Amino acid sequence: MPTPRFHAQIAQLVLLSKQAQTRSLSFLFSAAERVRLLQKIVHDLQLERGASVLYLTTHGLKPEAEKIATFRSDLALNLARLPPLISDWNLGAQSQSISAGVYLRLAGCLQILLSLPALRQQIDRQQIAPLQAIQAFSEVIDRVLLAVFEMAEHTLDRDVTRAMLALFNFMQAKEFAGQERALGAAIFASYGPNATLLEAWQLRIEQQANAFETFRLFASDTEKATLAQLKAKPYRQNLDAWRARIPSHHQADAPAAQDWFALMTLRIDGFQRLENTLVDQLQIISAKRLAESEQLMAKDVVEIEKMLQRQAPEITDSLTQAGSVSSVLHTQIQQQTRQLSEMEAQLVLAQQSLLDRKVIQKAKMLLQAQRGLSEEAAHAWLRNQAMNQGKKMIEVAKAVLQM
Repeated sequence: MPTPRFHAQIAQLVLLSKQAQTRSLSFLFSAAERVRLLQKIVHDLQLERGASVLYLTTHGLKPEAEKIATFRSDLALNLARLPPLISDWNLGAQSQSISAGVYLRLAGCLQILLSLPALRQQIDRQQIAPLQAIQAFSEVIDRVLLAVFEMAEHTLDRDVTRAMLALFNFMQAKEFAGQERALGAAIFASYGPNATLLEAWQLRIEQQANAFETFRLFASDTEKATLAQLKAKPYRQNLDAWRARIPSHHQADAPAAQDWFALMTLRIDGFQRLENTLVDQLQIISAKRLAESEQLMAKDVVEIEKMLQRQAPEITDSLTQAGSVSSVLHTQIQQQTRQLSEMEAQLVLAQQSLLDRKVIQKAKMLLQAQRGLSEEAAHAWLRNQAMNQGKKMIEVAKAVLQM
């Protein structure tokens, strides 16, 4: 039979659970500010990537050089804010809630940002091809997005997790749109059909659609309505017309490349405004959940202290009272279990989506290394194998990794 000491241990475990939840939410609240800065850094990198491609494809036109200088200046301001924010995480109780993965992703993020000066030097001297520049910038951006991805995996609260996943998938969609902008500019400025550029451009459109579809699974009705409003903008119809021109493009046209870039920038600026709203929402939800958790924990502490007093070791005849308190604790534990089950049911698709993305990415990297394929060719190979075998792409990716 349970003893008063047994009940006291249950109480202590519940208290520890509440304290861990509060620390986790404290991390999430502070993480929202870091995510906001990472989002700005990604946006600056996307602008610099596009301007750099125009600079390379127009053979160093002065207006493009001026754009690059502006974007690099904006990025430098945001990068200067990153180390202090990361250092602040080493202080206080919230640092106990940070996983090793978050630290490693941020370390990788800072490390690859150190490669920017060498890349910029190649661009300034026009010693790098446009596609190579796109790939180099995209690798930097992907490493920054992985830091956000790691934070999304770390979240536990249902509403916070949904907000984080909506933001992460929207950032992914916006990044694929940024790559489409750069690739389209390179295609219009090229001197003839370029199968590699065209294949990469078509893949980015497909990836945007997939990321937006996943975003809609976790976004609020208001956020989905805002995205629909962006899709109804006049420039969106022009975008369809421009996209139709790309496959049949056959000669270098620098003005067309600049017009395409300007049009796509209107679209991406609209995405940036929605992205800002998503970060705001993430921080609001995190702050609300943190306040609620702290209030609940304070209330539970009082209740648990009363129980511990009633269940002192020398009291052996108060099992009825202890049982009543234990019943309250049992109800609390059941409620937390139900909440966890509901959260797991709602987020199972999200977790699977994130895991599938990792597996498919690893399979593509393996195909690139073993067969000398580009990322686009590796993706196309996986997709074609899935279609031919009547399987999902994740199943083919797992098979590749097991070879």
